[in-house]
Amino acid sequence: MTENFSVTHVRTDDSLFKDYKSLISVKPKDPKWVNFPGWVSFDLLNGDIERIKAAKMYEDDVILCGFPRSGTSMMQEMIWLIMNDFDFDKAKNIQRGVRAPIIELYDFYQSIRNEGSYPQFDDLQRPRTFKSHMPVQLLPDDVWTKKPKLIYISRNVKDVAVSFYHFSKDYYNYSYTIDEFLQYFLDDALESTPYREHILDYLNIPNYKNILYLTYELVTMNLEFYINEVAAFLGKTISDENKIKLMEHLSFKNIKENKGFNNESFLKKIRDDTGATQEIAGHARKGKSGGFKSEMSQEYIDKFDKWMAEKLETGYNVQ
Repeated sequence: MTENFSVTHVRTDDSLFKDYKSLISVKPKDPKWVNFPGWVSFDLLNGDIERIKAAKMYEDDVILCGFPRSGTSMMQEMIWLIMNDFDFDKAKNIQRGVRAPIIELYDFYQSIRNEGSYPQFDDLQRPRTFKSHMPVQLLPDDVWTKKPKLIYISRNVKDVAVSFYHFSKDYYNYSYTIDEFLQYFLDDALESTPYREHILDYLNIPNYKNILYLTYELVTMNLEFYINEVAAFLGKTISDENKIKLMEHLSFKNIKENKGFNNESFLKKIRDDTGATQEIAGHARKGKSGGFKSEMSQEYIDKFDKWMAEKLETGYNVQ
């Protein structure tokens, strides 16, 4: 049973950031965490934390974790294909959210099921692959007993923030300027924040050896090497032919044009719910490392650098 949690729900109106300090605050019994500051979530998770914590997991599950816009979608696609015998036809024709659901959005998926296209989690064929943007404290309790494989990916926070800004404008219908959005990010006042604790707590999971840490920059810089690394971690072998096909499949051009990758009905539901009508770049926008430099002012570059350094210098850690 999850203890002592309260929720601040993110809304897409002017009251969005008025009371963001009352975040979800959870004190799981195992493992023990210190100074968990909480988590900002959407209304769609209202009353759903207990179900998420009680979700049944298996030792052969694979869970990809990371803050939004950190490269999780690309990694989700790579992992699913490695775990499913490189079924490229299915990857192109069945939406990513059907093949590898986001754990915390399970009920949201069910609300847009199309003739059973979104299966119940328990109906997914094992080994199952999942994705999550939640902080580690909110993962299902079974994770700490079943010990499924976890993969965590992080990315330069400045690229994350700028990419998140564009995603939020396109899908959540936010009307804030980029500087306003960046300040809310620094204030831990956006969906899925706080960012720094998200990374640090995953890096400091106590007594959990079944985890692989990756960065978006290194993966995209040397894709072939990291395909081999991920396959080895998952206990899978990969032929040279499938490796070449996978690298081509994961190229930014192909990802951007891949309907199965882009979760179109899922994202359409979000836009319909938030009233977003503007033309959009799509789920995969640029995918370029260092792209923040053309959009983030020097003032905010300096703020983000100082902000990250401050948290690292505090000795914030998990005991």
